[in-house]
Amino acid sequence: MGQTQIHSKSALSTGKSVSEIIARVISDAANPLLIPPLVIITAGLILGLPPFQLGLISFIALAFFTLIPFGTIMVLLQNGHIQSLDVPFRKNRNRLFGFSIISTTLGSLILFLLWYGDYRFLALTAVVFFLNPVIGYLFNLRFKISIHTAAVASAGILFLALFGHIGGTNIWALGLSLFMLLVLLPLMFWSRRQLGIHTNSELAGGSAAGIFFTLLEIAIMQMIW
Repeated sequence: MGQTQIHSKSALSTGKSVSEIIARVISDAANPLLIPPLVIITAGLILGLPPFQLGLISFIALAFFTLIPFGTIMVLLQNGHIQSLDVPFRKNRNRLFGFSIISTTLGSLILFLLWYGDYRFLALTAVVFFLNPVIGYLFNLRFKISIHTAAVASAGILFLALFGHIGGTNIWALGLSLFMLLVLLPLMFWSRRQLGIHTNSELAGGSAAGIFFTLLEIAIMQMIW
């Protein structure tokens, strides 16, 4: 859903077991702050965007979905508003969600306005990356779910939608969808549980929310368009 977490400890921290190191690497490599640029840039490559346009969406995605949220999180950490970049406590996440929503809203709006006419799928992706952080924030008011599993699950659905959008002519989109949903999602489930950050129900809740709401958003946008 939203992108609100970056980890405080390196995957190579001393005193860690091999399984903990592997879990940290998986968790950091597929961090929610990295998923939107991955989806947007990869979709641009598959859709065959010209170099200038591909560079433009890459810059926008990295700036508004990764760099600005990460910088904000670091400021909150330094000012003592959060104590850990893992943010294990639900109530401490609200401030992070708020700042993340501001940044992702701006990035999504720019992407939508730029590509609505020529590249509808990129515009649809912008809508998903706008709505999911808001939904994640609303969930977090009452329930703690895994944003990591939600982000990976959402990416898998978006790549599946891309496969359908291009008429099933590019197996890369299908392959990425299957990798996200059948390989990376179970690995993320294991890694976050191994690190002791989430319970099984929180991880399952994040996965289910990422899949359900992304499917719902895509279905609604396709009916509107």
